[in-house]
Amino acid sequence: MKKQQSGFTLIELVAVIVLLGILAVTALPRFVNLQADARASVVEGVAAAMNGAMAQVYAKSLIDGVEGDAAGVSSIDGGPMGTIEVAFGYPEAAGATPGTDDIQDTINIDTDTNGDLVWSSDGAGTAIVAGDTTAVVGYNNGCDVTYTQATGAAAPATVTVDVNAC
Repeated sequence: MKKQQSGFTLIELVAVIVLLGILAVTALPRFVNLQADARASVVEGVAAAMNGAMAQVYAKSLIDGVEGDAAGVSSIDGGPMGTIEVAFGYPEAAGATPGTDDIQDTINIDTDTNGDLVWSSDGAGTAIVAGDTTAVVGYNNGCDVTYTQATGAAAPATVTVDVNAC
């Protein structure tokens, strides 16, 4: 009686492994997009820093009694950060000199040279920190944080996060 052996040949196994390797190399990057997740995390981290800075600056404004300034613009002593310009107790979106004495200076964000994080301001109460270089004020690229300074004692500053297109 002859025994019938069944199974895969070595050539068939190698062919299947090669096909699986090709599929993994071409399909895996579509399912695992770590760069977009990292960019979204950075943008959310900047938003958290802005919210924390807003709370601390507003608390200091309350202590100094400048939160309800009728003119809307005052300044507080930020300690090691120097003077911080505030609008109704919250950091301004852009100080007299953009990048100094405002929300950017308060959370110590600089634009970097490789374009991973871009800071811009319209000078009229809106600042954007974007996750890539395509963002400019007035254009929402879907991967940014928008800071809008307070416009009155009853209208506090706001931070809006958009990570849909990171």
